[in-house]
Amino acid sequence: MSQSELARALGIKPQAVQHWENGTSCPKTERLADLSTVLGVKVSWLIDSDSSAEMVYESSPIVYGELSADEQFVLKMFRQMKAKTRITFTEIAEVMANQKR
Repeated sequence: MSQSELARALGIKPQAVQHWENGTSCPKTERLADLSTVLGVKVSWLIDSDSSAEMVYESSPIVYGELSADEQFVLKMFRQMKAKTRITFTEIAEVMANQKR
């Protein structure tokens, strides 16, 4: 993912991402949830550089190949969403998954 793509997904200027990568500034605390969603890592990994990245979702072809066509469609749509939309989608999915059938 390029700096421009990350910036676009977060709704910020590409220069902000460049500053993060150069170490001249850090993301604001309120931006960490969106950043973790876009990057597919947990917030704790963003904060603790010594921890290994635990992926929230996989992009591996092996895992992707094990998904049904419907699951692949949902994953494809999820990856195309903006960070805030992903958070909303995830919250809705959690509520729906916890409903009694």
